[in-house]
Amino acid sequence: MVLPGYIAPMTVRCQIGPEKKNGNWIVIQRRYKGTENFFRGWEDYKNGFGDLKTEFFYGLEKVHRMTTHEQMELGWVVKRFNQKENYLIHEEFEIGDENSNYKIVEINRPRGYLPKDAVEELRNMEFSTYDRKNDQHDMENCALTYRSGWWFKKCFKVNLNGVYTKKSERQTCHRCIRWVGLGEGLEFTMMMLRPREDSSSE
Repeated sequence: MVLPGYIAPMTVRCQIGPEKKNGNWIVIQRRYKGTENFFRGWEDYKNGFGDLKTEFFYGLEKVHRMTTHEQMELGWVVKRFNQKENYLIHEEFEIGDENSNYKIVEINRPRGYLPKDAVEELRNMEFSTYDRKNDQHDMENCALTYRSGWWFKKCFKVNLNGVYTKKSERQTCHRCIRWVGLGEGLEFTMMMLRPREDSSSE
């Protein structure tokens, strides 16, 4: 697949969406075993890291180019330990370029079954890593404290790039993968993009 702004084809991981309709999504983040280290610096999150077959973050620059080339939807899929998967879809999603620190420009029109309020604070947030602090916390570096890169505010209600933990540790790990309202760390997470059905390239 040739992504917007790139000349050579790039490999992507495709996934049938949680609603089981309207074709494949492009996966941009996936975690389920804890084999990949997500406590990384700016350049890694910019360019992407990991293994598309297992756990990975696809890269902020690629996500920026996809979401500005045409109107995109963002899908979230998470699974609690010993529970079934659940999802949320935002019908409008866009992030800015590196000069904006990959700020979330749009994240609108949610539908699905995950707590929606937890995601609202991501709007207009800039991405932070331990070596590039862009959060709004006056007293700490959220990325360093929570050992992950994310669109932190003061610091987060949702963080899918947090520390992966075993089932037995999930209740006491405040740095773990979390979605406020679910009450515990998460076993599986996935973020996905697809073009909106009514979108068109400029």
